[in-house]
Amino acid sequence: MSLIGFPIIEKLTKTNLVLWKAQVLPTIREVQLKDLLDATATPSPKEVDAKDGDRIVKVPNPDYTKWVALDQQVLSYLLTTMSREGLVQVATAKTAAELWNEDAEVFLLQM
Repeated sequence: MSLIGFPIIEKLTKTNLVLWKAQVLPTIREVQLKDLLDATATPSPKEVDAKDGDRIVKVPNPDYTKWVALDQQVLSYLLTTMSREGLVQVATAKTAAELWNEDAEVFLLQM
């Protein structure tokens, strides 16, 4: 599922948060990734237990890798829908939820 190819007419600015959300949310819902915007959502653990003979060892968790890839896809999509002034406000966001929640806080305070 790729979010690329869903153009946004109105890039996020200080004055159009509601309009911007009306454009990006349907796209994110369509590809069933809206849960990544929830600030309380947590990824799967980075590692899981696996058997190696008689021992239990930690191995990379493929679910975590998939979660990170999807999260970064949504983050990238959101960043491409923002104006330069919007990007400056949220440039340090590392996850889609972090950006989404910073957007609401930053831009609602400015409205």
